Amino acid sequence: MEKFTKHALLDELKTALLNFASNIEGAALYSNAARNMLGLDPEARPFGCYLSVEEIDTDKYSLFAVMSELYDYAIEARRRVRSEWEGQFNDIYLVLRAMQAFDHMDAVNECKVDRALYVAKLANARFRLDDNKGEVVSTPMSDGQVYKGVLSLSEVALLADMDEKSVRNAANPNTRNPLKTFNEGNGTYVRAADARAWLAGRRGFKPTEFFDPEVDRDIATVGFKSTGDLGKYLKGRRELAGLSIVEALASAGLSASLKGDLQDLEEDKGFYFDEEVYMRLAHAYELDAEAFVRAGYALYEQRRRAEFENGMAMLKQKVLQQEKRETKEPSNP
Repeated sequence: MEKFTKHALLDELKTALLNFASNIEGAALYSNAARNMLGLDPEARPFGCYLSVEEIDTDKYSLFAVMSELYDYAIEARRRVRSEWEGQFNDIYLVLRAMQAFDHMDAVNECKVDRALYVAKLANARFRLDDNKGEVVSTPMSDGQVYKGVLSLSEVALLADMDEKSVRNAANPNTRNPLKTFNEGNGTYVRAADARAWLAGRRGFKPTEFFDPEVDRDIATVGFKSTGDLGKYLKGRRELAGLSIVEALASAGLSASLKGDLQDLEEDKGFYFDEEVYMRLAHAYELDAEAFVRAGYALYEQRRRAEFENGMAMLKQKVLQQEKRETKEPSNP
């Protein structure tokens, strides 16, 4: 399949989801059923039409969150340490297959999800490849069966960005560095360990890179959205450096008396900002010190602003209540 961006994938899904709902409404349900299915305002008619792709808010549906993460995993070979898509993958895959099947049932509106299905199949193949424990992966393989610690030739072809015929040729024992395979029933398969060894030498293959979004981020552009976010980041960076809290303070040239303060920061039990402490911790954790201090100060300003707004609201309420009491009190003759 030709390369495509995540934006193109999500656009395909938006169109397919809207058309799928419209087709089901027209085939078997009641008027406005599509809007109700999609959680859209039944009375709204934006852009002069019944349903519009512009109405689909990708942040509202779990489908888009899962597929966005699957794109990162399947195409970009980047997987979060704490992925949330595994428990939903089977259901999402069934939904995609249902939408694609509907497109072949004389549907009025197209429901093609070719890109989404490609991403799902590639993600499943990569999941099998990354399975070092040889556990059973619940999603069926291309032949509909479930096997332990193996991949089909078509899945190896997906990962290598090759056609299946070329992979079969590469499995010829007379070739240089052949792909090791074995037969089971009517199929030919590859053990995950053998697939990893062979794919490592393929130019079109990207090995999976695991990352932690709480730790791996561009502080200068992303910063911290909350004190809890800062705490998780600090704890993650400290653990990545292999330091205890006392060791981190020592490495940063800070007093051990700050142990409770740093622990409170990590556990979001008490926030404070001190330029020198932040600067020294940044050096100990091998961070961009200036970017880290600025991000911490931005969070400090955000909290101060929130405190100010809250104080203003309370003051306004207090003044209004006082004015009401003064209005009700009778004047002296």
